[in-house]
Amino acid sequence: MRTSERLDFNQKPNIEKIFEIVAPHIHASTIWPVSLFPDLPDDDYKQVVRSAYAGFGLTPSLESWVRTYHVSSLYTFPYAEQRMVDLLKEIFSDSIVIAFEASPMLKRVFERCAIAYIDVRAHSERFMDDLPLAFISNSPAARNALKAYEHPRAEFERMSNKLRRGFSIIASRDDIPERAVVFLAQTQYDSSVILPNGGFFDARPYLERVQNIVGSYNSTNLLIKPHPLEPDCDVVKALLTLPNSRLTDENVYDSCHRVVYPLLSHSRRLQGMRRNPFISPFTGFQRGSRSEAMCRSCSSTIRRPFGMRF
Repeated sequence: MRTSERLDFNQKPNIEKIFEIVAPHIHASTIWPVSLFPDLPDDDYKQVVRSAYAGFGLTPSLESWVRTYHVSSLYTFPYAEQRMVDLLKEIFSDSIVIAFEASPMLKRVFERCAIAYIDVRAHSERFMDDLPLAFISNSPAARNALKAYEHPRAEFERMSNKLRRGFSIIASRDDIPERAVVFLAQTQYDSSVILPNGGFFDARPYLERVQNIVGSYNSTNLLIKPHPLEPDCDVVKALLTLPNSRLTDENVYDSCHRVVYPLLSHSRRLQGMRRNPFISPFTGFQRGSRSEAMCRSCSSTIRRPFGMRF
């Protein structure tokens, strides 16, 4: 339930596209009926979204999405939790739910309802040959089935080293300083940068820490690679206030033994960054005893016969 550019709250086309990709594989994996929820016309879909936010006393907006994203929103809006429980029980009581980037709040309600879910999201490590997926589930059977497709840590390390070697081609040019640190920016309103207090990440309090990270690599140069969808976002502007920082438009994924290349996310997990050239595959996804598995593509997502419903 998020917006696009603060205006369009209709995610129905995105949901339908994902369902079109994964539905044949899920149908082949279970004897249970598989359906898309909500399978409604656009106007009715938007009404479902409005009704969900009405339970919190809110109307659909970017701000409402942020305020209701985390579990803490269930304490901020004390009457909303029971309403969400009643709603989800009515819809999904006999189902296994496959969700795409479900909010922590929604997963908390699923657990209260004893509804099994598999949450699918794009993995935090984006430099593989294919986009890997991360899975979180409250179902032991689902976790065991997905475990067989987990990528080994060594494969992530191999691809990270491949990326660094490729970047050395760019680094050999005169306009790229040796031992430069590269910051790959995220979009400003991504779910990964929502704070528990209901706001978005602000880079300004972390500028000194970023500068210390740059110095820890014996580097004085910070190259900032903006996200192509938001090249002029507030986080990029804040980073450009640091000494010896500048933008780069190089395709760092396309083509670093001479450049120290940590992959930095400007999310709230900035405080967890370490001095290795890749982020742990479980960064930001692990929740208590929940386990995840990673797959190369949707076609290898489910191989065991347990039913599910969107």
